[in-house]
Amino acid sequence: MAGIQTIDRQYLTVARSMRASRLQTIARVLLPAALPTVLYRALALRDALRRGGLTPPRRGDDVQEHRSMTQITLSFDNGPDPDVTPQVLEILRRHDIRTTFFVLGDKLRERRYLCERAHGEGHAIGNHTDNHLVPLGMSRAAGTSTFEIARTQELIGDLAHERKFFRPFGGGGLLDKRLLNPEAVEVLVRGGFTCVLWNAIPEDWARPEEWVERALQQCFSQPETLIVLHDIATGAMNKLDRFLTLAKDRGASFTQEFPASCIPIERGEILRPIDTYLNSAD
Repeated sequence: MAGIQTIDRQYLTVARSMRASRLQTIARVLLPAALPTVLYRALALRDALRRGGLTPPRRGDDVQEHRSMTQITLSFDNGPDPDVTPQVLEILRRHDIRTTFFVLGDKLRERRYLCERAHGEGHAIGNHTDNHLVPLGMSRAAGTSTFEIARTQELIGDLAHERKFFRPFGGGGLLDKRLLNPEAVEVLVRGGFTCVLWNAIPEDWARPEEWVERALQQCFSQPETLIVLHDIATGAMNKLDRFLTLAKDRGASFTQEFPASCIPIERGEILRPIDTYLNSAD
């Protein structure tokens, strides 16, 4: 192997012997603390070997490897708000990030122009029920779930994504049986909706000054995060730029795609068990 003398042999041995998944597991456990030098070098050398390169790794290569380990999908619920939604859109524009806004029909009626702007800037628009008053899993009145979903979708109209995104809501962002009832599931299946849940909720509405640290902790505890934030007038979105900057500095990448684990229903097809989210009680 020509040029092998330019590589520290102990790091080369580690890079060859450790599987990528093992290196990534170690890295996730240790982040955000600094990784030992041997791991930094091994990660970069592994990629260099795959590319056929035998030059010493640079520090920048090491950091780039770790950036690929945490992927964050942003989403915003309960808007649109005439003051906060434009603020959020401007911050997202500066960071070149696309997201999904799950809107309330009751707000959309008078503020559709905000959704039109978001849609025009590359963001997706999803359905978050009409009034957000009673979780669908707690609703017993026949026809309520149908109205909450169908009416809002009608208001979204041609701004809807082709996958027809719908997000239910529950108490405090918990993933439990308050999310759906049988009528809601029937509407989602027959209507070809994609049900979008989440796996991180830093409670920005209740912790407007403190949510960033909580969000970072949740995002960096798993390789793929779908986080719920709220474009409502609590003051929390004044910290959005800080969150995005810190997450990027720690190596996160942002995507508009949802983690598959957060999609129990895709275009009307139930892909994963929904018993946890379904209240079937009479």
